[in-house]
Amino acid sequence: ASQALPVANPSQRFDASKKSGSASVGVSRELRSFLAELPDDVFTPEEDELREAILNSFKRRRVSSGSVDKLLGNRRIASACEALLPPHVQLVDWIQHRVAAELKVEEDGTVHRAVKPPKREGALLREKATADFLAEVPEDDFTDAELDLRSEVLDAVSNWSR
Repeated sequence: ASQALPVANPSQRFDASKKSGSASVGVSRELRSFLAELPDDVFTPEEDELREAILNSFKRRRVSSGSVDKLLGNRRIASACEALLPPHVQLVDWIQHRVAAELKVEEDGTVHRAVKPPKREGALLREKATADFLAEVPEDDFTDAELDLRSEVLDAVSNWSR
């Protein structure tokens, strides 16, 4: 079994004060290369672990924000960073490029959970998702999954006892 190694100097490896725009050309190139290796439409298991570790840290402490330094002080987050991020790629970079819909990074290094969309915007998003779904199903026939569900519902209703 592999053993988790402690991060020797998290503030040096994941320095929140370094912004991707002010990084050297080599770091920029490494960041671009790292991001290019990640899938576009899903998170890797290592990314899932880091994302969950950050969100659980907020949930456990009942807060919606924290400094990058505070996050990196969490063993689970530091370990997930160690497993995922290559040298010179900062936690801030990963957040900004991979989970920006859920987490925002302020200039002072504070990480915030993203705010839910306003009710009207949420309703519009649901409408669009519904329309997109309906556009993919056949108009004049049921899919196999729909037929299975229909059969299960009819069975449940016919066996229903008051």
